[in-house]
Amino acid sequence: MLDANAGDQISNNKSRSRSCSSSRCLPNVKVNISDWKLPDNVSLADPKFNIPKQIDLLIGASHCWRIVRAGIIHLGKGMPVLQNTEFGYTVTGQINYVAMITEEIGNGNEENEEIENNSMDMYLAMTTGNLRMIPSGIHYGWPSPSLPKLLQNDLHIPITSDEGSWIAVMLLPGAFSGSVLGDLLLDRI
Repeated sequence: MLDANAGDQISNNKSRSRSCSSSRCLPNVKVNISDWKLPDNVSLADPKFNIPKQIDLLIGASHCWRIVRAGIIHLGKGMPVLQNTEFGYTVTGQINYVAMITEEIGNGNEENEEIENNSMDMYLAMTTGNLRMIPSGIHYGWPSPSLPKLLQNDLHIPITSDEGSWIAVMLLPGAFSGSVLGDLLLDRI
């Protein structure tokens, strides 16, 4: 059995209410579970799992498997599963998030503006991620026609075969250092 005591680290007040900004809440938007077939005889660890709120407890990987019990309930194809734990059943797995947001927007939900903003953020992130592939493709593809021309000795600055190899792979060290730098700057910008 795993014993846990939870409280506010600042005032040790266990009933302190906390505001919920969308970047620190799970789920990001309210999930409509009216058509889910949740069993009546199952005690959920968080009965309001579908309503955005701050995370109450994070369990590290070293302790995670200590709380998992035998028992998985499948809710259906394309639906999450219920996993039995020391705290009750948890809802795990993926849902069709974009379809749920589109359905909520179409139903005239009073939270339409927030849902539309979250939906636009997802599409913006997806588009940005896809657009980042264009320069990668160009960088990996340009040496094929360009390197033979660069290796010809009729240029003002002739290059050797070894230098041509460095030119072709220079993206890799830049991608590594850029990803580390981007990760460090992400929360500061």
